Amino acid sequence: MRSSEGGFDPRQVSSNFSSACLPHHAAHVQTLRVTGYHSTHPPPRNTLSKTLAEALPSFVNLRSVELTPCRFHGQLFTPTLAFLGRGTLGTEEDKLSTLSLVFQNMLSIIQEEDEEKIEDDHVEVTRQFRPPPIHSLAINQSCMSETVLSDLVAIDGLSRVVIESPGRAFLQRLPEWLARLGEMKELELQVCRSAFDLLFSAY
Repeated sequence: MRSSEGGFDPRQVSSNFSSACLPHHAAHVQTLRVTGYHSTHPPPRNTLSKTLAEALPSFVNLRSVELTPCRFHGQLFTPTLAFLGRGTLGTEEDKLSTLSLVFQNMLSIIQEEDEEKIEDDHVEVTRQFRPPPIHSLAINQSCMSETVLSDLVAIDGLSRVVIESPGRAFLQRLPEWLARLGEMKELELQVCRSAFDLLFSAY
């Protein structure tokens, strides 16, 4: 999902992204990519954070996530990382909104599919509140504020991690995260010299 140069383009959400969230499409989504230039306004004026949080439980086969926007609001990915790391849905309002979306998906399934398919999809829908089994994660400073670090380092099961321009607070938590990612096969760090020295001073 790339925004226009001037900020988040709601037309993209109403077309491509909304289409991906439909019941017969959501299970086929394997990659989520958020790049480009997004609004720096906080919610509720900025709706992207809520849109992502509502969509994630439907992407049950998500394998790769890239969260590397060039311009963004500081809390853009707070609910996204909370869900990927701990399976939580944020505030009570967020939970109710997500539940509404899932129930809408269930109703659509019932209307479109036969009895056997209904049973299979019902099981799938009940699993939507578990974090998807992602294997690849790429992040930049949009995911490294101190308020989200605990959720970020709770994400496990990754085999590939790309980290762009990490700050001091993140680097101090990185050894803890690497210890959790015991099965990781590929780590790419894009850092300046001072960050490199800080990182390896911990070993």
